[in-house]
Amino acid sequence: MPEPHLVVAGKPDLRDPALFINRELSWLEFNQRVLDQALDETHPLLERVKFLAIVGSNLDEFFMVRVATLMRKQRASLDDVSIDGLTASQQLAAVRRRAAVMVREQAACWDERLRPALETHGIRILEPADYDARTRRFIASYFQSEIYPLLTPLAFDPGHPFPLISNRSKNFGVVVRHRRRTKFARVKVPPSLPRFVAVPASGKAGAPPFTFVFLEDVIRQNLASSSAALTSPARTCFASSGTPTSWFPTALTICWSRSIARSRS
Repeated sequence: MPEPHLVVAGKPDLRDPALFINRELSWLEFNQRVLDQALDETHPLLERVKFLAIVGSNLDEFFMVRVATLMRKQRASLDDVSIDGLTASQQLAAVRRRAAVMVREQAACWDERLRPALETHGIRILEPADYDARTRRFIASYFQSEIYPLLTPLAFDPGHPFPLISNRSKNFGVVVRHRRRTKFARVKVPPSLPRFVAVPASGKAGAPPFTFVFLEDVIRQNLASSSAALTSPARTCFASSGTPTSWFPTALTICWSRSIARSRS
């Protein structure tokens, strides 16, 4: 970082980088204030869930546009310095550090605050470990009738280029056995399907009136059984949102960070 310029005639030198805040880091602090609204218990619960969704959507756009611009500059070896005295590489490093902290806070907000609060109000979102036999039968039937007809695995190898991964799409990476060869394939989660799948009420006393499962969990649980060619025991879900460390719920308007945290655990 350049040395600060001297004060001239009692007035600050406006060329001094110390007088400026980095544009990208300032934007992340703006998004932090949105996250603070999701943490604010004085807001109605579903409004807080919406704020959390906005945080995830904002981060996606930030990485697709602003971080992508910095990466292009870095790859082109452009030596221009921002008004606050940082190179593109320095800005990228600072952005990654700050965004990583935000994503952890976003995940904690969902896992430790909003999700438990939703459950106390009769809205339960199940993890695969919570599925009972009745739920498994329902999601297997739902997968076969509503999801499987829309899935198209795209395999790639040295003779087939990596398929286009569209922005903000959800995808599975799977291993496919085809003609005695093992290939890696990408399965896109159909964007037309709802992120949350409603499970019919059990009717049991004390059961929550509204129960949901995540769409990617339904696919993950049933993908291998749908085709003998899919041999991967660990089907990894990933998103091309541009956010390297995030995935949080977005349909009851929850953001995308949860998924990456879960797929990495």
